Amino acid sequence: MGLILLLYELLMVLIFIFLIALSLRKERDSYRESKGYRPSVLVIVPCKGLDIGLLRNLKSLKGQGYANFKLLPVVDSHKDEAVPEIRKAGLAYMVSSPKFDKGSGKVNAISTAISANPGYDIYVIADSDICTNKHWLELLIRPLADPSVGISTAYPYFRPIGGFWSTVKSVWGFVGEGLMESGLTRFGWGGSLAFRGGILKGRRFATFQECVSDDVPITNMAKAMGYRIAYVKAAQPVVDTADGLPAFWEWANRQTAFSTLGFSRIFAYGVVFYASQILLLVSSLALSAAVSGWFLVLLLPFLLGAHRAYLRARERKLASLLIYPFMNFIYLANLVVAANTKEVRWRGRSYGLGRLSELKAGLRPAGKG
Repeated sequence: MGLILLLYELLMVLIFIFLIALSLRKERDSYRESKGYRPSVLVIVPCKGLDIGLLRNLKSLKGQGYANFKLLPVVDSHKDEAVPEIRKAGLAYMVSSPKFDKGSGKVNAISTAISANPGYDIYVIADSDICTNKHWLELLIRPLADPSVGISTAYPYFRPIGGFWSTVKSVWGFVGEGLMESGLTRFGWGGSLAFRGGILKGRRFATFQECVSDDVPITNMAKAMGYRIAYVKAAQPVVDTADGLPAFWEWANRQTAFSTLGFSRIFAYGVVFYASQILLLVSSLALSAAVSGWFLVLLLPFLLGAHRAYLRARERKLASLLIYPFMNFIYLANLVVAANTKEVRWRGRSYGLGRLSELKAGLRPAGKG
């Protein structure tokens, strides 16, 4: 029994060292920037329904300080609820073409915009629920001055404006920031994503048109072409959230399903990391009570994570700090649900996830070998 306890204690120490190393690890991206870099940019904004602050969001995108760009909202129909807000913002819009009807509504909107507007150096996808500052676009495209970079992205801050679960969503979003900060787990987030026009060309564009997710195939295609992914924290947009429990749970599981099906490394990393966090948390408390109070030192990685969450929160800091202890359980539950998810609901429609698995295997269009 004593040997087993000793081996268990040793395992906890090894997990402790592993988590501390991850917590303290910092990466610095270096890109060749050019002050004269002014590519032509098309900013595509797929719109469906009334997002919180939609008019404000569109005006923030319209008011960018970068000169050489066109802003193009795309809707499913002229009767969409977003259309009056688009008109109030003084913007022209497009309606998704029925010839791009094999993918999700968002992918159809993007495909329609690119097909009707070929020849841009850079294409940018901006979700209709993001609010940006006037430097967002210039900051986002700046890393693309380096020819080795194919994608530039910024992950949002989810600003809680509702009740308890909107604060949980805000804290949940911090995991995305953490993934972006490491080159091992970084991906292009489709709500604020700039990419070279050459990525969606020919067969790759045909493949993209049949996808459910927009950012998963673009990220995988860019990687297959040898491009790097830039993360621009300074361009972080804000997404207002007022979710209750059902909306939050559906959203969190959908986000996790897309990420893990498209990027298997994220699933493996997530299971190891969050299971280790939970095991170390429970074991440190149990060992400190049964063996020695010195085992409370094993809580250090957990306390560092809580401190980081506190710093990242822009409001409700104390609530975010109190919620953080439970987030590892929620993240792990999302991973378990995502691993067994075959279909998701997104903007009122249901989608099967088989095509994302095919993209992992070789960027093949759905239904083709």
